[in-house]
Amino acid sequence: MFRYDSNLGQAKKNGVMMGLFVGVSLGLMFFLQFCLFALAFWYGAKMVREQPENYDGGTITTVSVHGIAWVDCSLMISIKLVTRIYREFDLH
Repeated sequence: MFRYDSNLGQAKKNGVMMGLFVGVSLGLMFFLQFCLFALAFWYGAKMVREQPENYDGGTITTVSVHGIAWVDCSLMISIKLVTRIYREFDLH
């Protein structure tokens, strides 16, 4: 029982570090995703308002769906990068 208790301190420290690292990383990624969606929505509305003969709701929807795909792809790349950084600095 003593050996188990003596290893809990290091496990708790590693868990707190991992939680902090993952929380900050995911928070930053989702904040950037929110900002990109806001920018795409604003710019799409601006283009429809300024040039209604060239842009309509269908065009903006198509561009938005492709934007979502790009953001999701970048999130997957970011998660892979965060995992690699986590392993590189030996945070586990």
